Amino acid sequence: MPTPQPPPGIRELDRGHPQLIDRACAALDPGHAGVADAVRLLMGGDRIGAATALLAHLRDAPPPPLTSGTPGPHAIADGDRVMADLTPFFAAWDQVPRRPDGGWDWLHDGPHGDREWGWLHNRHSNLLHLLRAWQASGDPAYARRIDAMLWDWVISNPYPGQRSQTAPWRGLEVFCRAVRWTEIVHALRRTPLLSDATLVAVMASLPDHADYLRRFHAPANNWLTMEMNGLATLGCAWPEFREAPSWRAYAAQTIAPEPARQCYPDGSQHELTFHYHQVTEGNLSAIARILDACGHGGLLPDVYRAGIARMWEATAATVDQRGFGPLNNDSDEHNVSRQLAEQAAAGGRADWQHIASAGREGTAPEGPPSRMLPWAGQLTMRSGWGADDQWAWFDAGPWGSAHQHNDMLHLSVRHRRDLLVDCGRFHYIRDRWRDFFTGTAAHNGLLVDGAGQLPGPPLATAVLDAGDWAVQPEWDFCRGRHSAGFVGLPAGIAHERSVLYRRGAWWLVVDAINLDAPRRLDWLWHLHPACTPAATGQALCSNDPGVGNVRVRPLLPGVDGPDLVRGRDEPSPLGWYSGRYGERTATTTGIWRMQAGGGLTVQAWLVTTAVGGAPDADAVLRVEDGVVRGRIDGDAVEVPLERGLPRLSPA
Repeated sequence: MPTPQPPPGIRELDRGHPQLIDRACAALDPGHAGVADAVRLLMGGDRIGAATALLAHLRDAPPPPLTSGTPGPHAIADGDRVMADLTPFFAAWDQVPRRPDGGWDWLHDGPHGDREWGWLHNRHSNLLHLLRAWQASGDPAYARRIDAMLWDWVISNPYPGQRSQTAPWRGLEVFCRAVRWTEIVHALRRTPLLSDATLVAVMASLPDHADYLRRFHAPANNWLTMEMNGLATLGCAWPEFREAPSWRAYAAQTIAPEPARQCYPDGSQHELTFHYHQVTEGNLSAIARILDACGHGGLLPDVYRAGIARMWEATAATVDQRGFGPLNNDSDEHNVSRQLAEQAAAGGRADWQHIASAGREGTAPEGPPSRMLPWAGQLTMRSGWGADDQWAWFDAGPWGSAHQHNDMLHLSVRHRRDLLVDCGRFHYIRDRWRDFFTGTAAHNGLLVDGAGQLPGPPLATAVLDAGDWAVQPEWDFCRGRHSAGFVGLPAGIAHERSVLYRRGAWWLVVDAINLDAPRRLDWLWHLHPACTPAATGQALCSNDPGVGNVRVRPLLPGVDGPDLVRGRDEPSPLGWYSGRYGERTATTTGIWRMQAGGGLTVQAWLVTTAVGGAPDADAVLRVEDGVVRGRIDGDAVEVPLERGLPRLSPA
């Protein structure tokens, strides 16, 4: 393996890279007592003296009041991977090639040519792994590798001074480095393990990072929250820079309207993707936290903080008992229980603490445990807040403003573990796998003549109609309509789905499809890969002892199935699950088929769960006068096919 050239001494830096000293010292604030000598010496032509004065300040200055991470149980193992030139890509690791001069290939796009890999490589989570390994072990080799990689990155990737989509200089990567370099450099700058040349090089590059975030940031959505977090971090953590006050002020002014601009009144972010909701609220919260910690909290108005609270309220309304949200749109499995507990402690919210701890701490929220986000059109159903309770999530809302899947009317169900699932996102490479994971066939939904949904409206213009949802002490209900049509088929084909949850017992799913002509209908229900599948008659079940299991079956005649598909590649992918970006695992998909005539077709599904084995509830239904009527176990049930709430009463 070629060895990179070590960072030079200050005199060698002056001879070989004088521009780094010039840029670092020229960006300093002459009114800042700690660096005034460096500015004066540079203006007098003493470049080496200026660098020496700057370094003396950086080595001795107290650290800013920033929160920092701590080593986890795998810190040393992960650090050793980075020492072997591996870099993390979500859950995977891959080798980073070296250049002939021994430096690292910062333009490498990973083993599959995925630009996401190159972007993540330039976010420097690998350097953060090295820092954690050094903190856990005290071994200076980890810190020296940080030193070498920081130096190599700066001299290899000059600032373009314009908007970029390259791996080193795209906005999200600039943000990540601004935050991570800040933690890394402040952790190491008082030690000799971070060389003088590298410290000067970083100080030369940080103003470039701030300039990019200030001039070339995104206009909206989750990108803007990240980029302003980076700019606020630089403005607070590096007061030595002349422009630090303007960085803070610009970040605060730009981000202040974003909670209201990006979110509905129910707190849900417009992308309607749980993962990016967390990205947005996490960065909005971080901006407030760092400005407050450094004494600049007055730059943010109260309405900004109220908007963040609404976002966390939406998170608390949605998460399951483990702290995971739905795997909807471009989401990964994401546990937010720690962050929700931190928000609960900061805001004195005993109800959020109860949710974050699966009912072990805090105080249970008032009222039924289910929650509706009426602008997002998302109903989260629960039997309670404890680890053994049921949880389900139904999407009756708009498509979302970004990161969308064609997944309207999808239903996820869990009981102690995930049971009926959304199949995830897998990756962003535009290929047939991306088509599958974003398509209706990767969700618990309906295909018409094999075709999935066309995109629906991206944004909600009003709350979900009061006649289409309710949360009651004993039951929950939500109805949604997909009327945007299906790929390649005539306009006018519409699918309406109603979900009635009998708390703690069962879900009744009613599908009403209006067709223009005779068509084949395919219903798909996806099990989590951990579920052992079994087909009993027309029911699809999971069958694993000692854990939660599910049973789903049709209640009206006319369908054939289920056919079970697992890990199919050809003629098109089906039966795959992706819990984290870049990973896919074979799972079981049940398919029921019907040859339907034109006009209205109605089918109903019963979903039950239990630990050990899901019961087969006694259910008899019929369709008459626009209503699905019948009984399920001891309950009489009526579900209108059009507007109106159901009736549920003891038979």
